[in-house]
Amino acid sequence: MLLKRWPDPLGVTARLTAIALAGVIVLLPALGWELASRGPPEFDLRTIAAVLTLVLVPGVGAYATYGYITQHLGPGRTGLLLYLSPVYTAVMAWLLLGEALALYHWLGAALVLPGLFLATYKPATT
Repeated sequence: MLLKRWPDPLGVTARLTAIALAGVIVLLPALGWELASRGPPEFDLRTIAAVLTLVLVPGVGAYATYGYITQHLGPGRTGLLLYLSPVYTAVMAWLLLGEALALYHWLGAALVLPGLFLATYKPATT
């Protein structure tokens, strides 16, 4: 909503960088506490691969995609996409982890998907 009143002068990449920098600043005290209480983590190939995956996929990919979609669809329609997160999560858990889809998954999707359709449906004008 605020993007309509006060357009962001930053592009998608600059906005992502500003968000990431703010996140680093906010998390620095927690990092200091963890390093003081537990010591530095052990860096092996598995740890480095996990950190790179967590940085690139949700960190860069998701925010950049969300910023791109917001720029092209507008904040109102983009905000509706957030309601698909539980549906995507259930489907990805089923595909990647072999988790069984339970009745509550189907009921949740049955509520979310028609709701999104009704929120975005524009009847044909004659």
